[in-house]
Amino acid sequence: MSNKKRWIIILIYAVSIIGIFFLGQRIILDKTIPMDRLRIYQYMCYFAILGVTHIFSRESIKQYRAEFSIKNFIKNIIIGILIFVILFFVFIFISGFSVFSMKIHMGIPQFLYMLFFQICIVGATEEISFRGFLLREISAATTGNLGIFLSSALFAVVHIKFGLPTVILSTIFGFILAALRRDIRISLTSLAIAHGLLNALLIIISENVMR
Repeated sequence: MSNKKRWIIILIYAVSIIGIFFLGQRIILDKTIPMDRLRIYQYMCYFAILGVTHIFSRESIKQYRAEFSIKNFIKNIIIGILIFVILFFVFIFISGFSVFSMKIHMGIPQFLYMLFFQICIVGATEEISFRGFLLREISAATTGNLGIFLSSALFAVVHIKFGLPTVILSTIFGFILAALRRDIRISLTSLAIAHGLLNALLIIISENVMR
């Protein structure tokens, strides 16, 4: 594939998924939508992103399925948790938050559902999109670390509605995850677990801050 064609595909794909992300965030931030309907809309947005990825990256679907298979599942879980621990201490260092005294203000069913959604839906979808398709395609079209920088920048863009601190954190964490993916070949499963656990931590922190 020529670089020109590759960049056209990257541009169309990036615009498509960013548009879906922004639409989803607009829905999430709408306080007038009932929670049950909100959850349906959230699933629709993430499945739409996966659908777009499938259209642009059909040849990689088998690879993605292999990475999310039960083979090496325990190893991927352990690696994902270890990556989360690293990101956790990076977050503490950057933000200065004292998270160890914070409480979880939700019941066990709600907490388990949040973990499922953040790891299996949000984490998996965003890792396939940014550390899967975009990182691979941009790296193939460029040299050096531009693939890591651009995929991390696009990852930050989709979080822009949540404020500047979130954009900064998304850029840093996106860079770390992209580097782990490219240089150490960490599986998308491990990255999705780390990503989802970090999101869950940020949700718990936001609940404590707002109380």
